[in-house]
Amino acid sequence: MGKTEIPIKKQMEIWEMKSWVPIGWVKFKMDIKSDTYLRRNILLPNKEELQKFVIFPEKRGEHWRFHRELMQEWIDNYSPSRWLT
Repeated sequence: MGKTEIPIKKQMEIWEMKSWVPIGWVKFKMDIKSDTYLRRNILLPNKEELQKFVIFPEKRGEHWRFHRELMQEWIDNYSPSRWLT
């Protein structure tokens, strides 16, 4: 672990205090390891629904941002079978 890396449990505590969270929070909550898998198979196919509370990057290098409470609600109501195939 590098000097600037924070253990995931500590990072989650920090994220839980924020309104807007990064893609790492979503990956942790959905137990998904790959950014690419999450983007291609869950986020982009549901973009129309998610754009109400997700800031999608417009160009390469921009960061994804998720409204934590609304995204958590969406995750809670999202069928796991849709992303575990």
